[in-house]
Amino acid sequence: MTSLSVPEHSTALPPHLLRPLRRAFWAIVLAVGGFCAWAIMAPLATTIHASGHLQATSPTYDLQHPIGGRIAEVLVQDQQVVTAGTVLVRLDVRVDTAQLRQTETQIENLNAENTHIARILEDPIGFEPRKGDWISARILAKLQSHKGQQAAAASRVAAFEGQVTGLDEQLAFNRSRETILQDRLKDQKKLAKRGAAPAREVGVIQDRLLTLQAQIVGQVSRRSAMEQDWAQAKLSMEQADRDFSTLLLDMYVANQTQLPELNKRAIDLRNRLEL
Repeated sequence: MTSLSVPEHSTALPPHLLRPLRRAFWAIVLAVGGFCAWAIMAPLATTIHASGHLQATSPTYDLQHPIGGRIAEVLVQDQQVVTAGTVLVRLDVRVDTAQLRQTETQIENLNAENTHIARILEDPIGFEPRKGDWISARILAKLQSHKGQQAAAASRVAAFEGQVTGLDEQLAFNRSRETILQDRLKDQKKLAKRGAAPAREVGVIQDRLLTLQAQIVGQVSRRSAMEQDWAQAKLSMEQADRDFSTLLLDMYVANQTQLPELNKRAIDLRNRLEL
């Protein structure tokens, strides 16, 4: 009997097909590798905007000073573990410290100024700063100016008073002479009527009396004008006192108006420095 054999079926690709497939595979590998290298190394010229939500894998905390300011010193390191109460940063307080010192000085000066104003109002002319006592330059300048004005006004008042007094003495003397001449004129008229004295003596006495009376009228007129000047000088002196007192009161009120705001500012600065 004759037997027949069936040839085995082979799964291997023929070489003429395998070679192109290998070339294609390596070409793809090289292309993918080149693209990845380019994506890593080459800078991107565009930015892609997208919406999303980022969430940290561990808890985060917002750090914010209640007031804020310039940080002078950082007291912790990056990634350092801290606990409640740990001081993280120290703020620069030099500006706040300088402002507080300036504000406190303003408050002290205004209070001292008001104290001096109260003392000056009691006795403007007799006021003198105590030894070592601070007094603001503006009050001292106004006080010295007022004293100078009052000294000049007082000198004018005294001069007018002296002139009025001198005229009063002259008037008293001339009126006494007038009385004497009037009595002599009466007697001379009687003597002349009896022929015991010349008539011309009556005319001489009358002339002297008229001259004296004219002097008296002029003196009375001058005294009246001078008395008005005297009264005006006294009124000017009193008005200067009132104006000076009004000026000081205005300064006092202005200082009192500023003090609440300055005190509030000082309190705010102290609170900032204590935080």
